[in-house]
Amino acid sequence: MKSISAFYLGFMTYLISIIGMRYIPGMFINYLMNIGFIAILLMFLLVSKNPNKVNIGRGWYMIVCAIILSTCGILVSQGYFTALLVLKVIMIAYVITHFQVKESQMVNFLNRTYLLYVLLSIIFFVFFPSVLYELKTGINNTINVFGFTLTMLHSLEGSAASLDTYTCLILVMNLSLKETVKRRKFYVLLSLTVLFWSFRLTPILALGIALMGSYIVRTGKSSVSFVLLALFVPFLASIVFYNSGQNISGVPLDFILNGLTHNRAMIWNQQLDILWSNYSIKDYIFGNFSSELFSVQSFQIHGGMRKDYFIDNPHNSYLYLFFRSPLLFAMAVIFCFIRFWKRFDLKWWPVIIVILTGALTNGQLLTLQNPVPLIVLIFYLCGRTKSDFHYAK
Repeated sequence: MKSISAFYLGFMTYLISIIGMRYIPGMFINYLMNIGFIAILLMFLLVSKNPNKVNIGRGWYMIVCAIILSTCGILVSQGYFTALLVLKVIMIAYVITHFQVKESQMVNFLNRTYLLYVLLSIIFFVFFPSVLYELKTGINNTINVFGFTLTMLHSLEGSAASLDTYTCLILVMNLSLKETVKRRKFYVLLSLTVLFWSFRLTPILALGIALMGSYIVRTGKSSVSFVLLALFVPFLASIVFYNSGQNISGVPLDFILNGLTHNRAMIWNQQLDILWSNYSIKDYIFGNFSSELFSVQSFQIHGGMRKDYFIDNPHNSYLYLFFRSPLLFAMAVIFCFIRFWKRFDLKWWPVIIVILTGALTNGQLLTLQNPVPLIVLIFYLCGRTKSDFHYAK
C-alpha cells in the first residue's frame, strides 16, 4: 500500500466522526475517530517493509516523548484533547517525513478528498437538512442578493463557516501549483462555485491576503518574517487596544474592533481575562480548558446582549490551542516560525497564508476536526526535499 493511503483512510475517520456526531452528542465519537486515525498511521509504519526510508529509531523516540508528555497532561488536567492532538501531529509528521510523501500525491489527496467532502455536504444539504444544526436552528443560513433570499451551502459539520477556509485552501493550491495538479480547471471551478455558494467573508479576505503575501515574498524568503508579523498585527491590536477607551472620530475603538472582527474581539478579550484570572503555573504548563470556565455571554456591545447565548469557542484556533496548553503552544509557535523561514517554498506559501489567516477567525481549523489544514501545514514544515522547493526567481 502507498503511504498516502493512510491519509485517505484517516480522512474517512473524520467523515465518520462528523456524521456520527449528528446522532451521538458530545466529543466521544470525535475522540474515538481521532484515535482510529492515529492507529491507521501507526499501522502503516509497523507494516512498512522499506527500512531505507523509515528511520525507526528517531521516530520512536519522538513518539515516546509525545506519549509521556500527553500522559502527564491527562493525569494533571484531563487533557485528552491535547494528548490526542500532540500524538496526531507527530504521527502525521512521521509518516510524511519518513515515507517521503510526494507533492503530486499530496495534491491528489487534497483534491479528491475535497470533492468527496463537497458531494456529501451537498447531499446532506439537499436531502437531510434537518441534521445540519445551523439550518435546523436558523442561524446565519440565508443572505439577500439583489432582492433574492438565498440559502448558504452548509457543510457536513452543519455550518457554512466550515467550508470557507477549506475551499479557499483548495482554490489557492490549484492556482499556485499549476504543473502538479491533474484536472486543475475542474477543481478551480468547483472551489469557486462552493466559495460563492457559501457566501462567507473569511475566504475572500484570506484569498486577498494570500495574493498580497505571495507577491511580497517573491523577492525571496527574507520577506517571510515580515509577512508573518504583518498577518498577526490586526489580531494583536484588537487585544492590546480593545479596553483602551479610545475613540476614532467619535466612535469607540472597541466598537470598531468588534465590527472588523465580527464580534470576535469581544470574545477574545473576555476569555483572555478568564485565563489571566484563573490559570495557575500548573495550568500554563498543562492547560485547564473547560467549556464552563471559558463560556462568555455574547453580543456584549454597548448595552446589547443576548443573556441566553453563551459561547466557549473563541473563533480563533491560536487562542483555542493556547488555552489548552500555553507552554506547548509557545513551543509550537517558535518551531513553526523557524521552519517557515528555513523551508520557504514560493508556490506553497499562498496556501499556508490561507491556513494562517483562516485560523484567526476559525476556532476548529487546527484541532481534532478536519485534518486537511494540519496535514498541509505539516507537509510544508516537514515534507518535501529541498530539490522540490519552488524558489522565487
